[in-house]
Amino acid sequence: RRRMTQPSAATPDPLLPPARSARSPAGLFRGARVAVIYGGPSSERAVSLQSGGRVLSALHGLGYDAVGIDWRGPADNLWTLLRPPHGRPADVAFLALHGTYGEDGSVQALLECCAIPYSGSSVLASALAMDKVAARRVFDQEAIESPRWCVYRGPADVARIGLPLVVKPSREGSSVGISIVHDSAQLPAALTLTLQKHSVVLLKEYV
Repeated sequence: RRRMTQPSAATPDPLLPPARSARSPAGLFRGARVAVIYGGPSSERAVSLQSGGRVLSALHGLGYDAVGIDWRGPADNLWTLLRPPHGRPADVAFLALHGTYGEDGSVQALLECCAIPYSGSSVLASALAMDKVAARRVFDQEAIESPRWCVYRGPADVARIGLPLVVKPSREGSSVGISIVHDSAQLPAALTLTLQKHSVVLLKEYV
């Protein structure tokens, strides 16, 4: 995995630039072109723009050669933005994207294919973390305790979990599309809100 982690001295990663100390100003990625990718097409675009702007400002303040990329989604050729034909190519990517594409492993997979190191979790970890149903199946398989849950298919599923409960889309970031239902009269609106975001609805015990 080509993530933004410091390689060990015993097994240096040839894809990473030389580094003396990740904690010092002359540390990891000093001299590299750092592309801060932010924006994205998700419902969290505005938050991502703020995050990316602050990361870019911090990197400039520390003396890094950093450039911001406001990626708007699949219609933008991210490869061309990272490796412009008439400019210095990016050596490493700092991901400040939120939500769909940015946190679900999609952009991470593209960067892996392009052999560009990036910050954050790997493709698989990102995909599992974004897919709440897949993540909870892993929790159950590994006997990791978590609130009771099920995929909503009808009223019987609500009875299985009991009220109050949390209604949320399976694949969204942060608290997008989430409702806490204390009374059965609140359920239709909660389901409508969640289904606007994703076709798979997760019900979870409220704790």
